Amino acid sequence: MLARGQGLAPHHDDVEVFVLQTEGSKRWRLYAPKQELAATYSRDFSPDEIGEPILEVELRAGDLLYMPRGTIHQAAATESFSTHVTVSTYQGQSWEDLLHRALPEALRRA
Repeated sequence: MLARGQGLAPHHDDVEVFVLQTEGSKRWRLYAPKQELAATYSRDFSPDEIGEPILEVELRAGDLLYMPRGTIHQAAATESFSTHVTVSTYQGQSWEDLLHRALPEALRRA
């Protein structure tokens, strides 16, 4: 639970993210990806690196937001208390991930 004005620095995740706002409200800013469908979690970005938001939205209780992996985002609570639930999917499930797991074994058996 975040108090008013608290939030995280801009970053991107290595997963597909569904955010369900359950209490209060939160302002989300989404920025263009630096890497399409990023496979790793990013470091924090500075404002100079990310430019202007491509979407700025305030989620209220019951609202849902989807972000593809690699979407740079940040959020800050806009009320005294704010809670959201994050459901992340697609972690370690890309074709690249499959090849990283399967190729060494295939080469070992060759």
